[in-house]
Amino acid sequence: MPRQSLPPAPPRLVRIAVLRGAPGAARFHLAKTMPTMPAPSPSSPPGAAAQAAVPPLLRQFADRRSGTLSYLVACPVRRVALLLDPVAADAPLYLGVAEEAGWRIEAVLETHRHSDHASAAALLREATGALILAGRDSGLAADRLLDDGEALTLGFLRPRVAHTPGHTRGCLSLALGERWFTGDCLTLGDGGPTDEPDSDPATLYDTVRRVFVPLPDETLLYPGHLRGPRRVGCIGEERGRNPLFSGLSRDEFVARRRAGRLLPDDPGAAPSLRFPLSLSPRTDP
Repeated sequence: MPRQSLPPAPPRLVRIAVLRGAPGAARFHLAKTMPTMPAPSPSSPPGAAAQAAVPPLLRQFADRRSGTLSYLVACPVRRVALLLDPVAADAPLYLGVAEEAGWRIEAVLETHRHSDHASAAALLREATGALILAGRDSGLAADRLLDDGEALTLGFLRPRVAHTPGHTRGCLSLALGERWFTGDCLTLGDGGPTDEPDSDPATLYDTVRRVFVPLPDETLLYPGHLRGPRRVGCIGEERGRNPLFSGLSRDEFVARRRAGRLLPDDPGAAPSLRFPLSLSPRTDP
């Protein structure tokens, strides 16, 4: 009886990992993971199965001057990227990392109007042709204004916009599978700050309870600001650490915020320095 040949082994997924190095530098190494389903070809139409087989690539940037956390999110098939809340002073870093990784920055998303740093959005649009995206109620000049529940197309990825007001009236968060980029609506261990002219502590409390509390414990949280040493969290941790998830009433939260007091802070929190908002390139004298 002729011997039956075995089917070929499924290909292994190659994962890019970022290593910390000198300031402003990024070094990459390749690591093989367990066998997985083959990724769809760039010509395949995106769909639910394709999205499940193609996890996003992600790079987080921390600006110590303002405490801002920015994110570069990329589709590994199409090699296109979305940049969230970029800081003007770090524009060369974003461009260098994207070029080294082989990603094309296709869009810049401002989750809200920033008063603590100048935005790199206009600089990046000039350098890459990327579109500037912002919430419809943000008051920002953007190429595309987004509504609650709107889905974006990033290669095979379908991030979804959520209107999460409170820190400002027009704040957005971005959901991508089990990952949530919270902007300044939710920090790790607390709600976002409420020191902007259009901040509303009661709205912020309601937003956190409506949007984030019902999420599964394993949902990953990527905040827009440093607050202590943690830079990534999850809903399960927030249930035990964040009083907005349990134990703190709406009235008590509003009273504390109106009295000018944040909830007890994590040690090592970065200071918040204020810079004027600018969606235009900055020129130094």
